[in-house]
Parts: sequence; structure tokens; C-alpha cells
Amino acid sequence: MTRTRLSPDDAAKRLMTMSAHRVPFTEIAQDGDSVLATTTLGPIVIPDNMTISPLERSGKNVRGLITKTGPVLEGTLAFAAVSTARGTIIGWEQDIRFVSWPVLDPLLAIVMRIGYGIAFNGLLKA
Repeated sequence: MTRTRLSPDDAAKRLMTMSAHRVPFTEIAQDGDSVLATTTLGPIVIPDNMTISPLERSGKNVRGLITKTGPVLEGTLAFAAVSTARGTIIGWEQDIRFVSWPVLDPLLAIVMRIGYGIAFNGLLKA
């Protein structure tokens, strides 16, 4: 979980604007709800295609969903931005896996949990 002084709506918008995600060795191209993040490590090129679903609002609270569609990663990242008396709390769950190397999925889960935590904290600084 991450806490921010931003409103739930502003926090969700920051999380869904992929061009704001600063990831080393990665270029991000976003066209509406379609995103291509290409990570290059020497001769290794890893394309990460994603689709962003429209935000769902309930009162002040907001939910978002990003679907990874391959060719290397597939699955979902769902998050909620919830208004509290002490600010907005962001919680998320991920179900992301390798398309071709499922044996590495437990390691991927740990790396993605840490990576999203760092990214969300950076994006949500007010």
C-alpha cells in the first residue's frame, strides 16, 4: 500500500499515464488505451504490450486495471485509490506471469511487487 496527499482521481490519473513511469532502459509509447513499453538490455529487447481499461469511480474512490497482453508478460495489475481522513491510500494486486517461462513466475511476482511499490511512490509524490 502507498499513501498520498493527492485526491483518488488525481492519483489514479498519474498511475494510468504510462509516459510518466520512468523505468531504466525502457521506452514507453502510449496511444490512448494501448501502451508499448520496450526494455532494451544490450542485445535483449523485451516488448511489454498493455491495455488500460477506463477508470471506475465510486464516490471519491477510483479503481483501475492494466492488462498485459504479451508477448513476454501477460496478466493484470488492478489498483484502488481510496479516500481516507489521512489522505488517499493506493492498494494493488497483480497477477502477472511470463508467457514462455512459467517456472520464473514466483521470482517475477517479487520483482514486480517491489518495482510497482517504487514506481507508485515516485508517481504519487504530491
